[in-house]
Amino acid sequence: MQILNPFLIAGVFLFNLVLSELQNQPQCCMKVFANGSVSYTLDQATPEQWISSWTKDNLVIVGEDGDIHGDYVESQIENGYILRQRYSNVVCKLESPENGVSEAINCTDDCNSAQGIIASDTNSQFYTWLFIGISISVLLLLLLLIVGFLVYKWWKRSRRRVDGTDFEMQSVNVPGQNQD
Repeated sequence: MQILNPFLIAGVFLFNLVLSELQNQPQCCMKVFANGSVSYTLDQATPEQWISSWTKDNLVIVGEDGDIHGDYVESQIENGYILRQRYSNVVCKLESPENGVSEAINCTDDCNSAQGIIASDTNSQFYTWLFIGISISVLLLLLLLIVGFLVYKWWKRSRRRVDGTDFEMQSVNVPGQNQD
């Protein structure tokens, strides 16, 4: 059992690392106004030297260089934009020119929810797959331990039979039986 301790410690460390990385990822939400316009806002500022672009149904409405598509965008606000109406598939794409990392953030959650900005479907799916992966790993480890224990018991019994220590031969004296 002590052999499993490093694996358990490593698993806890990796799980905490993944959770802390997810909590640092920016989230996007939208707020619908009375006039029908909608603000799409990131919960944190775009990191320095990162480039952002905003798309609606794969149509660029705010380009990497800051060009705004006037038919869709009403104005710029802090960490986002106000669009003329609500669109179903608004995505903010963040790119780092230094290392080529890019991240697409869906803006589907309501900023007025009781929880504020809640995790997007992508993060929910990630948590689900993470839970499934950890569960399967634990079950496989448990299965491996059970099979190992059974193989060890079988090996120990078969070894006793080979050594002759599993049973002891005793003579049976039955009255009236010839002992020759």
